[in-house]
Amino acid sequence: MVYRETPQVRVRAATRRQAILDAAINTVAQSGFAGASVREIAARAEVSTGSVYSYFGSRDELLTEVFRVVAGHELEYAREALEQPGADFLTRLESFLTTFAGRAFRGRRMAEALLFEPVSPAIEAERLALRQRHHRFFSETIATAVDFGELPEQDPALASRAVIGAISENLFGRMTAPQHGPDDDGEVTRYLLAFCIRALGAKS
Repeated sequence: MVYRETPQVRVRAATRRQAILDAAINTVAQSGFAGASVREIAARAEVSTGSVYSYFGSRDELLTEVFRVVAGHELEYAREALEQPGADFLTRLESFLTTFAGRAFRGRRMAEALLFEPVSPAIEAERLALRQRHHRFFSETIATAVDFGELPEQDPALASRAVIGAISENLFGRMTAPQHGPDDDGEVTRYLLAFCIRALGAKS
């Protein structure tokens, strides 16, 4: 007799898989990718380690999915902050920086894991794809601002990479050596905004 999954079985399987993924996300948020062991994830999800491997072929496959899901959410937050119909470029830039940096500062360990932590080749490939998506939509925003006369003529792709690189480098410095720099995270964000305005030649 051929076994056929019932809808109830599929729902239970999907629920358990999501519980494992949620547990992995919480573990990475606390311990980074390096500290996210399958044993710890299984304990958080209240399943056996064998159950983890029933839904994810390997630890790396699970952690790659963690990166893909969390980074995808962060990208959408950043995109929504930048894409505001009717808003001028400075308003959108400030919204983007406040959202991007603010979320990084509030979730420091996860942000460090997503942006800077040494990871496996599979996760690094996802990270590269994430950076490319960030650069693409930020470059499109710069190009639109140039077309509307809000920014001077410039290469949107080069400008995007320069600005995103500066933001990332400053976030890395803030997270790894907070003693060197302002006491207040908000001051870092305000400085980055002023820097981006000058670098892009925005009209304030």
